Amino acid sequence: MPQRSAGALKEDQSERSREGRERTLLEWVGLLRDGKVALAVGVSLGILIGVAATFLQKTEYESQGSVVVSSAKGFLSPENADAYPAITDTTRRLLLTPGVLGPTASAYVASAKDSNTAASRRAEATLSWLRTHLTAKQVSISSIIDVTGTASNQEDATDLTQAATASLEKAVSSGGGTGGITVRVFSSGEAKGKVSPSPARNLLLGGNAGLLIGAIAALALGARRRVLRRPEQIARELGLPLVGWIRGRTRGGVNGYSGLAEVRARLQVGQLGRPPTVLLLTGLASSQAIARVAVDLVHSLLESGLRAVLVDADLATRAATSQLRLADAPGLAESLNGGGGERQALAPAVSGAATLGTVGLNVLPAGKPPGDPALALSGARLRETVDLLRDRYDFIVIAGPGLGRVAEVIPLLEQADSAVLVVPRGIEARRLGQARAIGDLRERFAGTLVVDHEG
Repeated sequence: MPQRSAGALKEDQSERSREGRERTLLEWVGLLRDGKVALAVGVSLGILIGVAATFLQKTEYESQGSVVVSSAKGFLSPENADAYPAITDTTRRLLLTPGVLGPTASAYVASAKDSNTAASRRAEATLSWLRTHLTAKQVSISSIIDVTGTASNQEDATDLTQAATASLEKAVSSGGGTGGITVRVFSSGEAKGKVSPSPARNLLLGGNAGLLIGAIAALALGARRRVLRRPEQIARELGLPLVGWIRGRTRGGVNGYSGLAEVRARLQVGQLGRPPTVLLLTGLASSQAIARVAVDLVHSLLESGLRAVLVDADLATRAATSQLRLADAPGLAESLNGGGGERQALAPAVSGAATLGTVGLNVLPAGKPPGDPALALSGARLRETVDLLRDRYDFIVIAGPGLGRVAEVIPLLEQADSAVLVVPRGIEARRLGQARAIGDLRERFAGTLVVDHEG
């Protein structure tokens, strides 16, 4: 089996670091997809805030009028034309001064159609209220000023705007038209309708704000929960060759994988040594997925004319044993027990060939679950069992536990000539750290096998 040097591993790590700094557009989209929960929550919260703002906002109507600053000789007179923008800005500021707001309040109250309305306006038309309900805006650099008034109903908004434009005109004109400048009302107040609350605007603003916040949160969550969907990307992250990518299938009511013949051929030609060869299957996929890959791989080896045997070394889960319906058969656990002398202890390994006619392949089942699988696998009996199988078979395929039980995987790696890391497509990148926890034994891995379905 080819060995990977420390320099090669460092080069792989450097490549992964460069990828982290130089994400493509598709990778950014992938991060958003991985963090889509945060995106959905952000948008939903934004919309809810928009709905809440709609209910909390006061009802307001708007009216708009306009005045123009011009020469006393007429609007089109060029006299003092260069000074108009600055004078217009000064005039705009005058609207919110007490000298203009006082007369505005008086005119606003006086325009009421009945005594109740007049009393209500008199109570609310304070200087602070007027400053929050009246605005004056200069139109670009022209001498036109738009005056806007808002109130709880359209009639009040229109009367307020008309009172303000008239008071501004009168305040400037009462100064005697200093420098030949005067203010004339072009529009005293036109109804603009209801401006608050605005459900569409609130929902749009809330949704956009939620989208922005949600996108940021989704990118952060996606980076933390980055999902690897492409087999090449998984292999690159692990720093291991890609042995193959197989897809789940169901045949005769039995779940399995298609494409293992190509994987078997690739392992035989490019990765594994000359028979007899001990191949360990472990990884980050479920125990059931690892067992199904092992069973199908042994079938493929047998079909190619090789003598192959399956060893179920997942003594806790016994997934391959259960799949082959050999739960009551003695197996590896009894071989490792060592009771009754060497011949009796290794008898289950020898009798494995006898199951060929029963389940269609040679198999050493898991046997009775031991109290401590890691301890059982760490004894000398494991090596003796493997050596006995080497004398009888070309390929020994071991269905091992996942890397989540690394204490059980390490003794199996020590007995194996090579190993394949079985990884589900769509795995979170942070889970790959388990593959780095086995230290130098990681170099025993021939490559990565990606499975589409691990149920």
